[in-house]
Amino acid sequence: RYQPEALYDQINGSLVYAGVIEPTGSDNRLEDANALSAWVTDTWQFNDALTFNLAMRVEDVESSRRQYSDPDRATAPTERGNSNIEWLPGISAAYQLTPNLQVLAGVHRGVSPLGGGAQEFEEPETSVNYEAGVRFAGDVFVEAIAFYSDFDNKTENCSNANPCSNGATAGAFTTGEAVISGIEMRVGTEFSFANIQAPLDIAYTYTDAQVSEDNLVQGFADGDQLASVPENALSIRLGLETAIGWNNYLVVKYIDEMCVSIGCNQDGDAFNRTDDLWVTDLVSRYAVDERTTVFAKIENAFDEQAIVSREPDGARPNKPFTASLGVQYTF
Repeated sequence: RYQPEALYDQINGSLVYAGVIEPTGSDNRLEDANALSAWVTDTWQFNDALTFNLAMRVEDVESSRRQYSDPDRATAPTERGNSNIEWLPGISAAYQLTPNLQVLAGVHRGVSPLGGGAQEFEEPETSVNYEAGVRFAGDVFVEAIAFYSDFDNKTENCSNANPCSNGATAGAFTTGEAVISGIEMRVGTEFSFANIQAPLDIAYTYTDAQVSEDNLVQGFADGDQLASVPENALSIRLGLETAIGWNNYLVVKYIDEMCVSIGCNQDGDAFNRTDDLWVTDLVSRYAVDERTTVFAKIENAFDEQAIVSREPDGARPNKPFTASLGVQYTF
């Protein structure tokens, strides 16, 4: 990263150039990482109905940073580094109750490595992830899976595009123990009339993401809502597919409001959260031949407007009404 900052004053409604801050410190650094990942998996068919899947993965990550105090990088840099090896076992099972009905469950250990700005004493984000559910496949496909992820060391990786909850734009920010739990559901079916097929898919996810233990060092409390995790997310997709290769789709999506930083559920500050949003997209595709498809797309058809992010540096809107035409050719 080598980032000078251009400064401007706002005078009588115009931006007037004021100068440049030369890159030093966190704006003048080199980061690198070496990562090795290896895994082995095995499937054990216990009987006709019961299947086990076993897995073992290892992640070996070494990262380092050199940070310079002068634009020419003539002085010796300050250095930091981090090295971690994590073993990640997992097991899952599926049991076929009937030809159409299956139950499943699993538990896996997970890891999210730290960025190049991590220090040697910092530990990566690790978790134990549980899931269990049912799946029915017939004229209607139905799936419901509950999940529970227990994090020992929830961590945010900081960048200019995605500052951490403490405002940092470099390195990592450890927020402590947390639990993310919820349920994912999906329903799908297909209707037929004349020479038209009408597939319908509905997907919904409910997520509860909270700090699970008081963190006096960072000032977080048990029950503080985590940042950037919507409580509700919904997608509905309806298609009209014809025998002549002209297919049309209506997609309706909903995403709930989210905390910008941890604990927005405790402060009541509207500027510490995003807006919820409904968006409707329309897509039409026509297959001219086996290789060529023309398409038209309308995104955000009703031009719904909302604040979907407040980082970095203030409120940011969603994509506005957008129409596009295109040709897809496969060779």
